[in-house]
Order: sequence, then structure tokens, then C-alpha cells
Amino acid sequence: MGKCTFVHLAKPLRGRGARIDGGVGSTVLQSANALLHQGIDDAGRSCVVRERDVVFAEIMTGLSVDALYRTIEGPLPSRPDGRGDLVDLGIAPGQCSWSLWRTDAGGQVTVHHTDTVDFGTVVAGAVELVLDDGVHALATGDCVVMTGVDHAWRAGADGCVLSTISIGTPPRE
Repeated sequence: MGKCTFVHLAKPLRGRGARIDGGVGSTVLQSANALLHQGIDDAGRSCVVRERDVVFAEIMTGLSVDALYRTIEGPLPSRPDGRGDLVDLGIAPGQCSWSLWRTDAGGQVTVHHTDTVDFGTVVAGAVELVLDDGVHALATGDCVVMTGVDHAWRAGADGCVLSTISIGTPPRE
């Protein structure tokens, strides 16, 4: 597993009035040490809103699980309002795509949002996830669930490869 994902645990991260229901508008970030929910605050800005320790529960001898993300409604709702560009990944509501994204050393992806829920794992290198509340470093083994909120990416000195499963959500009306 990766190191503490996105933030140093000594720094408290709380969004004012943020949604922490685990649905669209919040994101789960996971590491061996902490589970962080990213969502939107009262002003509609993307931010980290809650953290907790990862706790594995043994479900059978030698196999433990911690449910990192679970939707609370179905089908998936539309993403929250965004200020960045809408990037159309061509994934219709309910459809699924599994992709490997490679960003060259120092490469950047500008602020954007998508009509998808994205489950990502850094499989090589490092990347910075840029939210309205700041920059959060990710390294190999770190995971993120993005729920259509505004965000940007900056690859580390050696670039980054991200494995992402995306599920289409209804477009914002």
C-alpha cells in the first residue's frame, strides 16, 4: 500500500458544511493509514472534508476488507456544479470504462470535471491532485475515487501512470 494519501495526517482537514455522504460530490482517498473523503463545501469548491483510519475487518481467515466507497443511491446521480471545463470521456450513464492514463514527467492537466465516477490507483510514479483546498500528493499504491468535482493533475518528476475505472453518470442539467 502507499503512504498516507493526499495529506499529512498531522494537519486537520475539514470542509465547512461539506457533504460527507459518500455519494456524488464526495471522494474517498485511501492509504494504509487514513481514509479521506473529498467533496464540496458550501461555496461549491472541491475540498477534503473528513478523515478516518483505514480499518480492515476479517471476513474469513487471511482475508480482510475495508469498504472504501459505496454509493447510497442508484442509479448514480449527476455531478455537482463545476467551474472548470467539462471533459466528455464518452461514457454514457451506467456504462463503464477501464483505462491506463500516462502523464509525462512534469505534465499537467488543467482544472476540469467529468460526468463520471472514477476509481483510480497510481500504478507508477507520482502525481499531485489539485483541488480547491490545495495540492494533495499521490504516490504508487495510493487510491482515489473522483465523483465529478473540479480537479487538476500535475505529474511528478518521473511522470505517472494511473489505472482508472470510470462509470458514466447523468449529465448536469
